[in-house]
Amino acid sequence: AGGFTVPLALSAQFYDLVRAKSVCARAGAQTIIMDTETLKMAKLLTDIPAGWRSENGPVAASDPTFGAVELKARSLAGLLTLSRELVADSLNIEAMLAAAVAAKFATEIDRVCLVGTGTPPEPKGIRNTSGIAQRYLGAGADGGAIADHGFLLNLRGDLETANASPTAYVMHPRTALAVASLKEVAGQWISIPEWVAGTGLLADGATPAKFMTTTAMPIDETRGVSVNASTCIAGDFRSLILGLRERISIEIVPGLGAGNGQVSLVVHARADCSVVRATDFAACGGIIP
Repeated sequence: AGGFTVPLALSAQFYDLVRAKSVCARAGAQTIIMDTETLKMAKLLTDIPAGWRSENGPVAASDPTFGAVELKARSLAGLLTLSRELVADSLNIEAMLAAAVAAKFATEIDRVCLVGTGTPPEPKGIRNTSGIAQRYLGAGADGGAIADHGFLLNLRGDLETANASPTAYVMHPRTALAVASLKEVAGQWISIPEWVAGTGLLADGATPAKFMTTTAMPIDETRGVSVNASTCIAGDFRSLILGLRERISIEIVPGLGAGNGQVSLVVHARADCSVVRATDFAACGGIIP
């Protein structure tokens, strides 16, 4: 009859699939269920003071500044059109649809979390959040190719200067390939410095930063005359919040495509993302081949 074909339990499984495929989620982003269309959460903008005091002496005091993290449910939707014969004859159609929907939605959610413009209806991502550390590769205004691990060291340095440590470095596979392909003059592969990944410098039980790739990171950004630039984002992704207002649903659209013997489905979700602490992230743009 055309109602929603995905009950709540199955919808949750769909979202679990999306989270499993999402780079940002695997990097540590938190998911919050939104009970209303708009959700505000408090965040601390300035540190609480602390100072040594003498016996019976005064305690250092000041007024910490608070701000708000605001999430507003935004719609993400897609239209699928399948032939009736495919639906009727394919034993694996449900699994195939689930995998396709999860992969597509995970990539788009990653894209807006990383580089979303913030221009409605698109959420604002890490790259365009005010206050994150920003730098660009290359000596000029046109970007530059990766010649060494310097940009990764600088990203780590930006974070450490802000008293933060990365849980992940997220980049396009093209960027990761360039990093992995670095060689010495003698032809030996160059290892990534331990300080970049955090290995050997962590407290007991801490996890080294992950190097993660996603095609959600664009490789067609403009930097000067270059139109094929990309960005690498490093940070503590636990400071990224993904708000979920409506879980993923799949709805049959009656009549649409019926004249051609097709079944049409609308896939829909409502979500938003926001950065809790901007200084937990650093980005390097202008990375060209």
